[in-house]
Amino acid sequence: MQWFSFKGISCESLDIEVMDYQSEILSKDKSRYITVPNRAGSIIAEDNTPDDIYVTVKCAYPYTIKSIMRQTARRIGTWLRGTGQLIFWDEPDKYRIARLYNAPELIDKGSWSEFEAIFRCQPYSVSTQALTVPLNSKQTLEGTAPNAGIISFTIPENTSPDGIEVSCGDKTLSIDIDFAAGDNISIDLALRTATRNNEQISNAFAPPYQFFTCNEGENQINAKIKTGETAAAVNGTYTYNARWIG
Repeated sequence: MQWFSFKGISCESLDIEVMDYQSEILSKDKSRYITVPNRAGSIIAEDNTPDDIYVTVKCAYPYTIKSIMRQTARRIGTWLRGTGQLIFWDEPDKYRIARLYNAPELIDKGSWSEFEAIFRCQPYSVSTQALTVPLNSKQTLEGTAPNAGIISFTIPENTSPDGIEVSCGDKTLSIDIDFAAGDNISIDLALRTATRNNEQISNAFAPPYQFFTCNEGENQINAKIKTGETAAAVNGTYTYNARWIG
């Protein structure tokens, strides 16, 4: 059975059947082509940032009474309004962040009705399940696009560092305040926030504020505690949702 879900609600719960769906293989980038009079070709203003992807879903709804069709149209409209996760039966382990782009028309076909929904989606598919890898060792991150996850660790016993430091590649992010043994630290690279024992310490990030993403493939994400001029690695985890282009 072909199905899709949007905002956590499956089309099957509304008796909607998926007839077909189409998705772009790859999003366009945001480069612009500038036409100059009396000049052959165009000037390209390059921007490799991926643009949105459009997904078209053709649906059918069986019915026998026209009043039911009108009631169903209202239910469908309420369901499709807003922004949420879009998941299809052929990749139930991935979602796209999507929003309805068109105003679908419910077309009467006699014993059933049809409508076409076009979703404008962010350019990445994202794993529904979070993945976790250890810090301070080389790890292979899944996906085909960079990700920004959560770095978590606990200040070791018998230590009282005056700062912490996390890094990936040539990017380093520091927080220079006093910590105590047993403090639970969480740094969310996507939200650019940090907590200590679930309390915000985001205002303690030290310049130059090198927030980073982690590339797909092999990475080493490090975490250290600092005491004066001395730094020592600390055990912890990096939790992320893999992302794929398209």
